[in-house]
Amino acid sequence: MGYSWPGNDRELQNVMSALAVTGPRHGRVRPGDLPRAISDGGERVGRSLHEARRTCERRHVREALAQAGGHRGEAARALRVSRQGLAKLLKRLEVA
Repeated sequence: MGYSWPGNDRELQNVMSALAVTGPRHGRVRPGDLPRAISDGGERVGRSLHEARRTCERRHVREALAQAGGHRGEAARALRVSRQGLAKLLKRLEVA
């Protein structure tokens, strides 16, 4: 897996924070646990707007959860959605 980490320290910190909340509880982090842009080695050219939007939303939701320490109520407030809205987002975006 080759990824250039264009966001450097901040991007790495955000990914690690998100993995602390959404990654496996035991064992190793697998490439499938990482955001697609990282596990694929970089942003894909030619992906659809829908795919790009979904990736961005997933990253934003994971970051909010990480910053809230996994507390969904706090993450929902930070995202300015209801707790039910966050639950629907998590399901739609397939975020555990």
